[in-house]
Amino acid sequence: MRDIVKEKEDSLNREKNKLNKTIQDLTDTVTQQKGKINDLMRINGKQKAQIEKLTGIDEKLEAKCCECNEIQDELENLKVSLNEKAKAANSFKNEMEVCKENCKCELMMKDKTIEDQAQTIERLKN
Repeated sequence: MRDIVKEKEDSLNREKNKLNKTIQDLTDTVTQQKGKINDLMRINGKQKAQIEKLTGIDEKLEAKCCECNEIQDELENLKVSLNEKAKAANSFKNEMEVCKENCKCELMMKDKTIEDQAQTIERLKN
């Protein structure tokens, strides 16, 4: 009877040891998984920070693109204005050239008149 009890006790001890080993294996696995979860959470946090940073960069880039488009529109308006002013300046220059030519002609006519009058006076003196 003692042998049977001893066998049962040994069997139960073996089963207990087996279960303790299984518990230890599971505890080790849980500890490893917790470590991996913590690593993944750190990685997730870094990725979130990176996404926020990239989102901020995207927003800044979009704002700069809008600013660039506004500057391009302003530049086009300035080009149009400059072309209009250049046309007006050329027109004014042409008018001045015409006036200059007219004045030259008038001056030449007056010089000719003076010369003719001087010749007439000279003839009359003689």
